[in-house]
Amino acid sequence: MANLESADLSDTKLMFADLGWANLRDAQLRGAELNSANLGGANLHAADLRGANLQEAKLRGAELQEAKLHGANLRKAELQGAKLVNVDLSSTDLLEAVADDNTEWPEHFDWKRAGIKKELHSDPATE
Repeated sequence: MANLESADLSDTKLMFADLGWANLRDAQLRGAELNSANLGGANLHAADLRGANLQEAKLRGAELQEAKLHGANLRKAELQGAKLVNVDLSSTDLLEAVADDNTEWPEHFDWKRAGIKKELHSDPATE
């Protein structure tokens, strides 16, 4: 697990990078290219991701509380189990991102209106 707490990675090209479970708390990732990166389980608490490209990024179980996502691209990102509490998502592109019942959203956030797809789990009792 990489410890990149408070690192300045602004405008860095990290496409397809494996940063699963990395500590990126308070990291500067403004304008970073993180499309298709694995950030599953990563700690991105209060990270600055303004204008970052996270298209198709894997953010399953990522900690994104208080992250700055203004103008970020999260199209088709995997957000199952991600924690997005206290995050302003008003100008974040979340079209076709995938979430589940364990994804934690900011208060009053309308995930349907944002174009997010909800992953459905099949019930083994009905199969």
